[in-house]
Amino acid sequence: MNSTPYMKKTFLLLFWTILTLEVARAQDYTFRVLATKGTSQVKTGGAWQPLKTGAKLQTNDELKLDANAYVALVHKSGTPLQLKEKDTYQVSALASKVGPGSSVVSKYTDFILSSNSDEARKNRMAATGAVTRGGDIKILLPKGKAAVYFDPAVFITWEAQPGVTHYVLIVKDLVDTELSRQEVAGNSVVLDLGKDTYAGTPVVMVEVHTQGSAKKSEPYAIKKVATAEYERVKTLLADLGGRATSEDALDQYIMAGFYEQNKLLIDAQKSYHHVLTQLPDVAEFREAYKDFLFRNKLN
Repeated sequence: MNSTPYMKKTFLLLFWTILTLEVARAQDYTFRVLATKGTSQVKTGGAWQPLKTGAKLQTNDELKLDANAYVALVHKSGTPLQLKEKDTYQVSALASKVGPGSSVVSKYTDFILSSNSDEARKNRMAATGAVTRGGDIKILLPKGKAAVYFDPAVFITWEAQPGVTHYVLIVKDLVDTELSRQEVAGNSVVLDLGKDTYAGTPVVMVEVHTQGSAKKSEPYAIKKVATAEYERVKTLLADLGGRATSEDALDQYIMAGFYEQNKLLIDAQKSYHHVLTQLPDVAEFREAYKDFLFRNKLN
């Protein structure tokens, strides 16, 4: 009796069954790891292993944090969670404490993790040189079609100059009429373009000078996103609940991914600023911001 066809069918059925189970297992997780600081470990089965960014945690896993460690997680429902205390945690217990989330958030956390992968980071580290820009001071803003904002409270930052502590931010309209001028301590500021000062000026030009104009940037044009796009983004934000206005660092980290994926780089950069202001010592967040600047040619 020739059993070859039967054996082939059996083998193929077994192969596809195993493959399907593996794919399902890979997609099934309770938490994803967004960032870590210090020494933290995960126990899957019987062995403890170092916890890494991007790891998927299952319900039966355990986490162990040493003193001064930090772990940022996001539940599969889209709810972020931070661990800061030295302790051993059951993933199942952590999951039971998670409130309602939004599954749409997973889209943006996946985007963040894939954009800041080890391979992407190697490409950044291997790259040499920088984007050529005019002027003595480099403002870290996009140009052209990308120079749009959703939130009129626009975060503007530039490369600090050695020995300089104060700068002057000048805002003009397209015919070079000065609309405002302010002294800024440090190398960043939030410019409120929703003020009456800028009413009726859909596009503004921003410049940064050192005191006495010894050094200055080239002018950068920025404008509010088009009405149709504004409404589209506004609808998307509704699916994220109050995350857009949250002061929580993890919420803002997720918002950075949301804004970048929707090509609102100015808003994404402000979200990264919120994250780094609150958690400046988490290396993963610092590196993610550098990756963001690199892949969007802002550095």
